[in-house]
Amino acid sequence: MLPPAPAPAPAGSPRRNSRRISRRTPRRAGALALLATFTTAAATALALSPVATIAEAAAVPTGCPAVAGSAASTSSSAPSATTSSTSEATPTGDSSPTPMIDPSHVQMVQANIKSGMALGDVKADLRKVYRSCPDFVSFNEVPYRQDSLLAPQGYSLWRTPGQYRGETPVAWRTDRWTAIARGTTMVSNKQGYGAGQHVMWGVRYANWVTLRSTVADQTVSVISMHVAPSSPRTDGLVKPSVTRLGMLARDLSADGPVLMGGDLNRHYPSKTYPRETLTKYGLSAIYDLAGRYVPTGDHYGATVDYVFVKPADAFHVDKMSTRELNSDHDALVADLTIPTQTTRTNTSFSTSVMLSDNTSPNNQARTSVLRRFRLAVRKAHEDSQIRLVTTDFRMRRLAKDLMRADRRGVQIRLLSGSQTPTALEQRLADAFAASGHGSWVHLGDVTSQAGTPLTTMTTGATASSRRVTMHVDRAMGPEIVNDRTLLRTSIRKVDVRAAKEAFGQYRSQERAVVG
Repeated sequence: MLPPAPAPAPAGSPRRNSRRISRRTPRRAGALALLATFTTAAATALALSPVATIAEAAAVPTGCPAVAGSAASTSSSAPSATTSSTSEATPTGDSSPTPMIDPSHVQMVQANIKSGMALGDVKADLRKVYRSCPDFVSFNEVPYRQDSLLAPQGYSLWRTPGQYRGETPVAWRTDRWTAIARGTTMVSNKQGYGAGQHVMWGVRYANWVTLRSTVADQTVSVISMHVAPSSPRTDGLVKPSVTRLGMLARDLSADGPVLMGGDLNRHYPSKTYPRETLTKYGLSAIYDLAGRYVPTGDHYGATVDYVFVKPADAFHVDKMSTRELNSDHDALVADLTIPTQTTRTNTSFSTSVMLSDNTSPNNQARTSVLRRFRLAVRKAHEDSQIRLVTTDFRMRRLAKDLMRADRRGVQIRLLSGSQTPTALEQRLADAFAASGHGSWVHLGDVTSQAGTPLTTMTTGATASSRRVTMHVDRAMGPEIVNDRTLLRTSIRKVDVRAAKEAFGQYRSQERAVVG
C-alpha cells in the first residue's frame, strides 16, 4: 500500500507533485485503488512482530569490491546474485574480478522509490541504486516492496513492518557490517486525513540500525527518515519532526558516527529548510561539507533528498552525485571517508523500539536488549528508585547490577510473578535485607493483559526530572538473549503518582520475600 504522497507546494516554490520535467515518459500509478482498504488503526498499532531481516551471510555482492582482511575477501570469485524470491530478484554488480577497498571509505545511497511504479521500473531503479555496491542504503516509499527485492544477496535490511513504519527501511552490506542494534522511532503522529487523502501524511517513522565493522574498530549508526510534506494539515510538523530525529541521532552518536538519509520535503536553500534545528543537534548535510548542492529529482530542480552526518568532523565528502531513476526522485550517492576507529560506548536512552537478533554470530547483537537493561540500572542515581515487574526473575547478570545499585543507595522494588521465590530472587532478598537501604523483593500476580510473560522496568521514578521505562514481552530470564526480543523504551518527565499507580496494578495479594 502506498505511503503518504507529497503535497503541491505554494506558487513560486519548488513543487513536489509537479509534472515531470525529465526526458522520461510518465509512469502509471499502479495500486492506487487499494489505498481505501487501510484504516486509521493500522497507523497507530505498534508492530510486535518485526519483519525478519535477510540472512546476514558474509558474501561479497556480485561484482562488488571486497573488504581488505575480511573473510569474504579470501574468495576467488563472488557468488551469483540470487535471492529467496526469484520473482523479484534484484541483479547487482557484474562479473568483473573482485577488487579490494579501503575500510575507511564508505558509500551511502538515499533512494526514494516512488510508490505505485511497475515492478520492472522498480527493479531497474534498484539496479542503479546497488550499481556501485554501497555500504548503506536509506529507502523511502517502499512499505510493501518485498525485503528480498530491496536487499539482494550480500545485503541485509531492517524495518518494522506496516504502511507507516515500514516505509523507511535501511539496508547494509553484510560482508562489511554486522548489526548490533536496530529500532524504529516515531517522527510525527498527526492523525487524520486531508481533503481527498487516503493516507495520513502526518504519520511518519524512522528506522535505524547500529552497525559494527567486520574488519576495523568502527561503529556507525544509519537512520532512514521521510519528513511529512507541507500541507494545511501538516504545517508546523517540520520542526518537531527534525527535533525528534536530532534527539535520536544524538543518542545513537554515543556509539559512534551517525549517517541519516531521507526525503526532507524541503528545498535546501529555501526558508523552510530547518537549518537552525539541524545545527542544534549537530546534523550536517553533505551539501554543507561539500560546499555545493545538487537537484535530486523531477521537482523543478529542487533539492529535497539528503544525507546528513554527525559529527561533521568525522566525515570527509570525497564525491557526491545523483543517478537518474524511473522514480520522481534521483538517487543521491555520497562517497565518504571516516576514521578507522570510531567505536564508543552508548550511555544514553531515547523513546524507541529495539530488536535483539538471537541468530546473529555477533554477541552484541544477541545481547543488545539485556545490555540496555543493565545500562539503565548502572546509570540510576543513588537517590533514585528502580521499579521492576517481571513474570519471574532468572537473569544473573542483571541481579548483580541490582545488588550493586542497592549498595550505592538506589532503592530497588522488584515484583515477581513466581509462586515461590526462585534461588536468584531469594538471593536478592537476602542482599537487600543485609544492606538496609529499603530495597525489597515481593511476589504477586504478574501477567500482561494478553496473559503473556512480561518485564517492565522504570528507573529514576522518584528523584529525577525524567524517567526511563523499558518493556519486553518476556520474563527476565535467558530467553531475553536466546530468543528474538523487542524492547520498547519511553522517556518522559516523572509523574510519581502515575508511576506508583502503574506499578501498583500488579501488587494485589502480593507477599514479601523475607531475607
